[in-house]
Amino acid sequence: MEKVLFLHCYPSELKVGGAQLQDLIRKYCVEIVDMGHTHYNEIANDGHTLYTSTRSTGQLEEGLVGFSVASLDHGVVSWKFLELGSLPAVMITSPADVRLLKDTDASFQPGEEGLLVRAKVWSKVGIRAVYARIGESQTELKQIKGSRVWEGLIPLEATTGGFSVRCWAEDTMGTTGEDSVQAVLGVQSDFPVRMERDLDNALAAWPEHGLLGTQLGPNKHGRKW
Repeated sequence: MEKVLFLHCYPSELKVGGAQLQDLIRKYCVEIVDMGHTHYNEIANDGHTLYTSTRSTGQLEEGLVGFSVASLDHGVVSWKFLELGSLPAVMITSPADVRLLKDTDASFQPGEEGLLVRAKVWSKVGIRAVYARIGESQTELKQIKGSRVWEGLIPLEATTGGFSVRCWAEDTMGTTGEDSVQAVLGVQSDFPVRMERDLDNALAAWPEHGLLGTQLGPNKHGRKW
């Protein structure tokens, strides 16, 4: 069973019980700790769990108001910040972006018919078509009935190594939205060095998913100027 924890702040920032909570998070294999309060957009990956926070309307240097969407797709974690009014919106939910892979994730291989790509799509109007592309291979995705998820198989020649996956959607008004991830096949061995404290594992800028790297002040996670 996939597990998600909603928390006010990073466990290490708790004045009481932080270490015990961290032990429980690892013991029970929590996939995501999603945090609130006055945060900047941030994702931290300690190799076991992903910690995500979304900026409030007070962080004006980070752009327009919006919200984040997180997904757990058969163990694959995805996260993206969406600015208000940015529809149609697309978020690839499988395969995982290499930034969000945990050290404990199993190696990923395509099936005989190719790599299964899934994406969530939102629009104010109907969706005309959704496509996915890897290198020179492209396919039209099909909607899973009763959901916002679209999926399809893309043939792959390689069985190991990194590659880019791009998905885009066009709605019935002719407006488009897109997403992309950097994926990897085979065993991932070159993980970054993980720091002991959860918040010290924050990812670098990832503008395509809302991590702009533009934090100007030290009031991160509610700290005063």
